[in-house]
Amino acid sequence: NYVAEWQQKSVVGIGWRAIGSLQDYVAGDGIDKDAITEKMMEEYFHDDKKTASRKAGELARFYKTNADTVFVAMNGEKLIAFVDEIGEYFYDASTAMAHMKAGKWHNKFADGDTLPDKSEGKLTSCYQLTNNENLMFLYEKYYYGEEAESEELDNSEAEETYMPLVFNTEIETKYERNRIVFGAPGTGKSHKLKEDCEEMMNNTDGSFERVTFHPEYSYSQFVGTYKPVMGDDGETIKYSYVPGPFMRMYVEALKSGRTDSPQPHLLLIEEINRAKVAAVFGDVFQLLDRDDDGVSEYEIQASEDIRKYLAKELGGSSDSYKRIRIPNNMFIWATMNSADQGVFPMDTAFKRRWNFEYIGIDENEEKIKGTGKIMLAGADEPVEWNRLRKAINAKMSSSDFKINEDKLMGPFFLSKKVIASDENGMIIDVNKFIDAFKSKVIMYLYEDAAKQGKHRFFEGCPDTCKYSAVCDAFDTMGIAIFGPTFRETFYDKED
Repeated sequence: NYVAEWQQKSVVGIGWRAIGSLQDYVAGDGIDKDAITEKMMEEYFHDDKKTASRKAGELARFYKTNADTVFVAMNGEKLIAFVDEIGEYFYDASTAMAHMKAGKWHNKFADGDTLPDKSEGKLTSCYQLTNNENLMFLYEKYYYGEEAESEELDNSEAEETYMPLVFNTEIETKYERNRIVFGAPGTGKSHKLKEDCEEMMNNTDGSFERVTFHPEYSYSQFVGTYKPVMGDDGETIKYSYVPGPFMRMYVEALKSGRTDSPQPHLLLIEEINRAKVAAVFGDVFQLLDRDDDGVSEYEIQASEDIRKYLAKELGGSSDSYKRIRIPNNMFIWATMNSADQGVFPMDTAFKRRWNFEYIGIDENEEKIKGTGKIMLAGADEPVEWNRLRKAINAKMSSSDFKINEDKLMGPFFLSKKVIASDENGMIIDVNKFIDAFKSKVIMYLYEDAAKQGKHRFFEGCPDTCKYSAVCDAFDTMGIAIFGPTFRETFYDKED
């Protein structure tokens, strides 16, 4: 909120930071508007010399303002403050409104102090604010406050507040913009993205948001839609556009792209294939096709709802956002496990827009090797979790079962908390491990991975007709539930 910030600092300002200090354009007793126009075209408007010239004129007029000038802060057409005693110009590159002047803020007005009527002109009217004929009010929108929700800027006003979007932010990164990390359950997919996220965000002002897809997840939840929300009075209900995680990150990235130092903004999607991705992404799907710079290669036509929301968040009129692209400082990463029950297939067109990264079944196992040891029933020596996991995988992969790799278990199928060990590698909380092994490992094998051959897979159990009976057998038999020869055939061969 510039009103509060500027009032505290006793300043007024105007944007177009990339132009640099206006003192660099001073020529003789005046300011070189043509030079500013050229710089405007170079930084913002490119081939649009007419607009560049108009904006250069605004900067030149701002530079020429003096103690006879009064600036206004307003909400719609309601006067909320004016600033007089305008001082010398200075340049502050740390803020978007980089061209600044000192001034004295006033919030209390005499009766009848208002902005001019629309018939008097909107952008360049000068009129007498008080009876003092020497105090003239320069009505130019160097700051336009947040309008009331029921009000909208007209095209001429909105154009003045619009700052061009920057899609190619030239941000440097070693990471792909669209990533899907996939692998068997327990291979550490989410942990991998968490580590990469922390590394990418380190020493930046970037942001990230995490969302988990599920079978009922929809486009309106992911991108955004109009929804009934509680009014400010806490009693009435009104309809407002509520952005989803995609739109929130999109706006953050666009805002950052306008600054001198664009930051990374990341959307993390867990379990991307547990929803119907084609329906969830909708037309956003087209934006995923990035060029060599990481910018969306193709634009899409934005809906009226999205256009209005972007105008509200980014300034300008809704016409400024008819077509949109993803900037290259916005990253979309996801995890995927095709072994989960109830997942939806992805079509080839969707897949080719992502960089797929596979995590192998035994990748990163060294992080837990030598830990997770426990004395189980029927064992003469401790059983190690990682060796047991690999032995179970070996049995699933054997010619007797031929279970695909994406159904096998990764080293982190049981969390590090469950297998937390002492200095000798022995599990600290034995009961926690046994409970987790029964509720996660046995349940997964019994109800999913080895479901079709569970009676043969748990061949050591006297009763395999009930999951609870297998769990009870584990309490008395330990790993012998997998068969009398399981240890010699599979466990002892793992290291």
